[in-house]
Amino acid sequence: MNLNKNNLTGYLRKKKCIGSSEPILDMRQIGDGLKNQVYEVTTPEQRLIVKQAHSRVMIKERWWTDRKRIFAEKNCIEILANILPPDIFPDALSEDRTNFVLVTTGPSKDAVLWDSELGGGRVDLQIAAQAGELLASVHNLTAGVNEVKTMFKDLKAFEQLRIQPLYESVAKSYPDIQKQVEGRAKDLMKPGRCLVLADLRPRNVYVNNGQLYLVDFATAHYGQPSFDLGFYAADLCLKAMLNHPQKAAFLEAINVFW
Repeated sequence: MNLNKNNLTGYLRKKKCIGSSEPILDMRQIGDGLKNQVYEVTTPEQRLIVKQAHSRVMIKERWWTDRKRIFAEKNCIEILANILPPDIFPDALSEDRTNFVLVTTGPSKDAVLWDSELGGGRVDLQIAAQAGELLASVHNLTAGVNEVKTMFKDLKAFEQLRIQPLYESVAKSYPDIQKQVEGRAKDLMKPGRCLVLADLRPRNVYVNNGQLYLVDFATAHYGQPSFDLGFYAADLCLKAMLNHPQKAAFLEAINVFW
């Protein structure tokens, strides 16, 4: 079953995510649709995010991905609920293991995407520092925890969505640094140390009155924490390069994150 605007309301009622007479105020597709089909559904009572994983990235090249990554996202939300303060990540409402669908709560209507704020030149260092503190809690509180290690031992999604496009493709394109890049990729696939989110960057962080709200955990795995640090830093470095007047502020957002 492929979800769309025509069948989504009935699907949510069947899964008891919305009431039988609860009206839909708004339904819109969000995100780029490359790896998942994602809808934001608003009712008078709640705001939901419905995500269905694609089996391949929707680009010209044949790039297959494991749809079971959607289940890792639910598992990650459950782990975060045990180690982080409430209201900074979604609640998982429904998991459909047949159709690879996850329904969660969404950010509040007043929340804004941190990436949009940064794109407008509004660099709040307190937000960057808070993101670093939350990530440190995730790493420290899951390090050496056997339950977490077992739950997130599958590295397939991480390999498909991070190692292959970010490391293997670079290694092939730049022979002069191929050995170093391939070596780093091998290090990241070694037995892990803690829960790694592998997608913490401004496009996956909402902000509301100075409080963060984290989303998108499909690449979460038990791995090397250095990836999270480098992934965030790379995003901010690119922003610094593209927005020269704010270069110092973006780079400082890396320093306070560390």
